[in-house]
Amino acid sequence: MTPSNGYRTVSDRRFLGVVVPSVFLQEEGIDAVLDALESVQASAVCLSPTTSVVQAEGEGVRFPDLHVDGHQRVLERRIAGRDQLYLVSSLAYTPEAALYRAGPYMPPSGVSSSEAAPQSIVHDAATSARARGMTVHLQLNPLMPPGLRTEDLPVAVDESHPRAPQVARLGCINNPDVNAYAAALAADTLRAFDMLDGLVIDWAEFPAYRLDELTTCFCAHCAETARVAGIDWPRVKGDVHAVWDRLHTLSSHDLARVRRAVGSASGLLELLALYPGLVDFVRFKALSVEAFFQSMARVVRSSARPSVGLTARGWAPPWNRVSGFDVRRLAQICDAVAPKLFSFDYAAIPRWYGQPLREWNPALPEDELIRTLLACMDLIETPSRTVLEDFQIPRPDEKHPVDSAAYRRRIAELLDQVSGRSACHPIAHAYGPLHDWEETLRTLARTDVDGIWVQMYGYLGDEKLRVLADTWK
Repeated sequence: MTPSNGYRTVSDRRFLGVVVPSVFLQEEGIDAVLDALESVQASAVCLSPTTSVVQAEGEGVRFPDLHVDGHQRVLERRIAGRDQLYLVSSLAYTPEAALYRAGPYMPPSGVSSSEAAPQSIVHDAATSARARGMTVHLQLNPLMPPGLRTEDLPVAVDESHPRAPQVARLGCINNPDVNAYAAALAADTLRAFDMLDGLVIDWAEFPAYRLDELTTCFCAHCAETARVAGIDWPRVKGDVHAVWDRLHTLSSHDLARVRRAVGSASGLLELLALYPGLVDFVRFKALSVEAFFQSMARVVRSSARPSVGLTARGWAPPWNRVSGFDVRRLAQICDAVAPKLFSFDYAAIPRWYGQPLREWNPALPEDELIRTLLACMDLIETPSRTVLEDFQIPRPDEKHPVDSAAYRRRIAELLDQVSGRSACHPIAHAYGPLHDWEETLRTLARTDVDGIWVQMYGYLGDEKLRVLADTWK
């Protein structure tokens, strides 16, 4: 579809959006936050339909979130004098309960009403941002209903559910009860915020942070979805299970074959010929995510504001293939796709994948395993990371193990897949050293992306704001 106005700007400056959690509106004030966004000539702001109240340490949810074990990840813009804290969040609007009656999941019961978190603050910020010429988007997590039941979680090929800790506790994207909640949440948000320009849908894909998550989902709902799509589900499950079993009996020779396959079309075809069900599994995931976003688009079109744009947030290459976030398909549904360039995650994922492989295969040389994982993920080898334990979410001043060439390859792949059918707005994560931030922005500025989102305001100290204003044109 052709992106609506605001997704591809007609000015000389490309789209620039900043994600602003509500707690910063509460801490700094709406005008101060919007002044900062104006200083970098932001064209859009992405808010959350919630407000938050600071809690005692250990109560509520840590902010910024841990992403499994990112205890060193802290804010640059402090809240209540702290660079990390715990929050309890409430809705910034009164939900319409009748919208949710098609399924068992209801909206959160808590609605913000305190002086510290007035219910109107998100609405007021949205109105003020529009008055300053910015487009206003709200971010939703539709696969995360309150009180998510165990039976609605994704099912791995070994019939287990994802284990804690998780980055996000997602319901299965093909589960009708989860989908009923997702549709109700989107409709309710559009009803409550009638000034919106866009919805940003996050976490609407299959999980991919851990090895077991890559084998989801084999629940009954997914089996039915595959049957309707004409996919040979028994073959898919058999081949995925065979690969899962093979991962428990790896040798150095196997690792060498995988590294060859990464750089060789012939080697890759050899592996796929051994397990043809993997190709159908990838296609199944893409079809599932595509169908979900089609349902979100229908909700928007049937609302009182059918012109509201739709942005899909999700994994960047190569993980988007195993998460189902197929931007080629999504570009035909959404006004924009926003792949996450979260290099702090890239620093830890090799360990998250590698540790179970080492446990299953203790004789496997650790250096060979690391080289293989980095090759598969298109990540650089660094002298400071020689064992799996070295792969941690970095400290605020620690360089991230990603180079400009890898970013350019990811962007080139994305642009090829989008092929002009929607806007492409990669998400540049601002966590990390100033030099990394500047290098990331310069790399993205030299590509043909239509714009970027910045994740998020809490990592944009004054110097990073200056670099953003000077670099992104």
